[in-house]
Amino acid sequence: MQNITSIFISNSIDLNVEMRTGDLLKEGMWCSLHLFNDDLLAVSEEGYYTTLTNLDNGACICFSRDSVSVFNSSQYNLFEIFEKKEQYTKFVATNDIRVLFEQIFEHATSGLPEKYVMMVSFLAQLLVKLNGAYFSKQGQENNSKIIKDNNKINDIVNFIMLNLHRKITLNELEKEFFINKFYLCHLFKNTTGYTVADYISQKKVSLAKEMLRQNHSPSNVCTQLGFDDYSNFYRLFKKATGVSPSEYQKTRG
Repeated sequence: MQNITSIFISNSIDLNVEMRTGDLLKEGMWCSLHLFNDDLLAVSEEGYYTTLTNLDNGACICFSRDSVSVFNSSQYNLFEIFEKKEQYTKFVATNDIRVLFEQIFEHATSGLPEKYVMMVSFLAQLLVKLNGAYFSKQGQENNSKIIKDNNKINDIVNFIMLNLHRKITLNELEKEFFINKFYLCHLFKNTTGYTVADYISQKKVSLAKEMLRQNHSPSNVCTQLGFDDYSNFYRLFKKATGVSPSEYQKTRG
């Protein structure tokens, strides 16, 4: 097993800064940041971590929350990334994160009297960077899901427009687009402001009005738009326009 160089940062007098190499086994006492290769793991103090967890070689910073709690406030929580359900959160280590790691290790090995202050300061900056990276990623994932959902609704709308000549059911849309029909109804209403049925009805009425203006007979329009019987078409059209299909045709034809 490869060695890890570890730094322990605490505000207690007897455990201020400790340099340690070898296997790491800590539980329930420290938050840990492990940098290796291109990845970084943030492990909560409730977690259980050893070098066997995908860590072959790298740098490790373990710290007590008290050591940087002075930077916390009611508006900003430095430890938010450690309060997720996951045992650990994984990041791609950017250059600025690596620089902060190097600064902490450089001061830990220095003989400067201000080294502890500098280490804690850089640690606080590192936590700010990690929180920003985590929530930026979460936002991107959410945006990606919104875009994906919107594209799905666009496809469904296009399908409806191409099939106004017949009856369209939720079961058909569920199978056609591989989406649960109940979730589809929720997503469609949130995206368009209409239920699926209301949207289909609105588009059928709009097309019916256009056909009536072109002198198609009401019965022909009813058939062309896939209604089961004329009474259903009549009720829907009158509810939407306030007049019957024949009355509409007389006034708009």
